[in-house]
Amino acid sequence: MVAGFSLGEIAGLAVSGILRREDAFRLVTVRGRLMQTAAEQVKGKMAAVLRMDKDELEALCKEAGVYPVNYNCPGQIVVSGSEEKMDAFTEILGAGKVRFVNLPVGGAFHTPYMESASLGLEKELSEGGYEFSDTERILYSDLTALPYPAGKEDKIRTISKQVSGSVRWEDIIGKMAEEGVDTFIECGPGNTLSGFVKRTLKDVRIFNVSDRESLKNTLEGLK
Repeated sequence: MVAGFSLGEIAGLAVSGILRREDAFRLVTVRGRLMQTAAEQVKGKMAAVLRMDKDELEALCKEAGVYPVNYNCPGQIVVSGSEEKMDAFTEILGAGKVRFVNLPVGGAFHTPYMESASLGLEKELSEGGYEFSDTERILYSDLTALPYPAGKEDKIRTISKQVSGSVRWEDIIGKMAEEGVDTFIECGPGNTLSGFVKRTLKDVRIFNVSDRESLKNTLEGLK
């Protein structure tokens, strides 16, 4: 099974066999341009909110006009929105002694402010000559926390709406575990996603592959 966090889902499309690798690379560049253009229309911010009840946080977001967008793991949800509303929102958090960390990003990603990027991706995927295949491996969607759909149009819709929808990472990891997954391998620099898995599940094996040495250690650990 495969899952990718936000941009990582495009790598997942290639690894799972849904897209050819050259098409996935082309899609990354288009996605980046579209999201940058959308981010320039409205100044946005994102902040990771720590150890706040999910229902209470979602209710507060609704009142403040901001969006809970990345459900990373128990006790950590990233909130995104316009700069003005996020400043007011974090003031409320501070007054309530709720811990949060401002993220070094340049836009209100995974919110309705990215709708123009979603529409641009849908057009690109529909008209750009991309080839879609059935999955060789199950790929979970950030948007739905479910395996990718079978039909071409449904795949296009799932990919394009991801940039303006929430990343349901905690749900994805939980569903993988329900399907019997007990070993997780994070590919790429850092170990952020491994940390999310550790906070979500117990009694699972977690490996990181970021260079030749860590690849060797992972292969040894999997024997």
